[in-house]
Amino acid sequence: METESEVEVGQPRRSMARNAAALMASQSVTWVLATVVAAIVPRFLGPVPIGRLSLGVAIWLMVSVLASLGTPTMLTVEVARDVPAARVLAARAIRARAVAFVAVAPFVVLLLLVADYERRTVAIVLAMSFAAFVNLVSSTYASVIHGLQEMGATARVEVIGKLLNAVAVVSALALGGGALAIVGVGAGVSVVSAVLLVNAFRRVCPPATSTSDWSARRVATVAAPFLLAEASLVVYQQLDTLVMSILVDEETIGWYATADLLFGSLLFVPVILMTAMFPAIADMHQRDPAEVPHLLERSSRSLLVVSVPIGVGTIVVSRSFVNTLYGDAYDNAAPVLAVFGVVVILSCQTIMLGRFALATDRVAFWVRLMVFSILLTVPLDLVFVPWTRDRFDNGALGGALAYVVTESIMMIVGVVRMAPHLLTMRTLDRVLRCGAAGGLMLWVGWQFRDMVFVIPGTVSVGVYVVAVWLLRVLSEDEIDQLRRLTRVFRSRWPGRHKKAER
Repeated sequence: METESEVEVGQPRRSMARNAAALMASQSVTWVLATVVAAIVPRFLGPVPIGRLSLGVAIWLMVSVLASLGTPTMLTVEVARDVPAARVLAARAIRARAVAFVAVAPFVVLLLLVADYERRTVAIVLAMSFAAFVNLVSSTYASVIHGLQEMGATARVEVIGKLLNAVAVVSALALGGGALAIVGVGAGVSVVSAVLLVNAFRRVCPPATSTSDWSARRVATVAAPFLLAEASLVVYQQLDTLVMSILVDEETIGWYATADLLFGSLLFVPVILMTAMFPAIADMHQRDPAEVPHLLERSSRSLLVVSVPIGVGTIVVSRSFVNTLYGDAYDNAAPVLAVFGVVVILSCQTIMLGRFALATDRVAFWVRLMVFSILLTVPLDLVFVPWTRDRFDNGALGGALAYVVTESIMMIVGVVRMAPHLLTMRTLDRVLRCGAAGGLMLWVGWQFRDMVFVIPGTVSVGVYVVAVWLLRVLSEDEIDQLRRLTRVFRSRWPGRHKKAER
């Protein structure tokens, strides 16, 4: 049994800035590693196997979110509010998740039988079940660690896991492995990551001293509202793939999945910020709720400045980037990625609104909005996918267009109903200035779009930075925050201190 000296009990909780810095550093590394894998795997396997893998990922993500019972968010919130209960909560959540997974998994087999997928597709989907279960259990520890606001611990595990995955995937492909080999690699990496997360949990989590009666049933009951929010989000994100699997062939799904994978990596900035801020927001809502709207406003304004160059840059380099990485077989993924560039700007705001809703007890409203978007996605896909398939010979484009519509609706309704204080002249001024900088970035970058993606990407980002400076987009407070964040980053580089001592 661990003694108090073995656990970092007396240390203060990490600040949001340090958590954001830790996550930014780790995500920068994992983004590079994920990009390497995303560049290599589709080129080796081809669109059809990629389509099969993406279908399996979509299915098991939905199973996992149902089996998690809403505990990822619930654990982070409850641990942030009651640290001594962390170990008890983790144990009860794991028990509840395991039972739920065993109950839900048979429905996957039923789906595969009813949908009548090809035998190779069925084999790949079933092979993914092991990694799905291991990740479901290990993610419990990650949620608790986030509640303790020790994001650096999970960040290190994520970097190691991504590095191992990249090396193993490249090795498997070099040895002639196919989609099933990739699934096997994923299973092995999931086990290693689980062991590392358990060790991190034991290191940062204080001993169980809470007298709270947290049974597995109570955990599931308290987490139920969060389950609706988390399940609706995953279904919303993965439903396009399932609907498209009925309307188009696996090659088209492969185009969509490749663009969607790249799109997901572009959202690392809002994901980092919201992951770092979420437990602090939940704690702030309990202690000083009047301060939460101000934090929401600052977050929205800052995310807009960051998301515009990411989205516009994606539009500019989409074709050159896809052609360079994947070749002619994925030519139809380029316009899909370009449309996702628009979605990036919208999604940064909806991700922020969603996390604020969960942290401030607005779960019911956000769930209703997500359910509406899910219900709207199906008819949009049924209209857009066949239309783009017949009009542009690219049904994958329809799935991306449906995303633009639903994300726009979610952002507008979310702001009007949940954050009307954002509807000010100050916000309009920020939108217009960022829009002007983004428009200039798009126009200049478009002139270089046929060159290797590094050139238009670098030029367009440089233009945006200059435009932001000339238009005075950033406030003095944001400039000060950038300076503080820069100091935090520098403090994490031991080499700089050694040079200074010399």
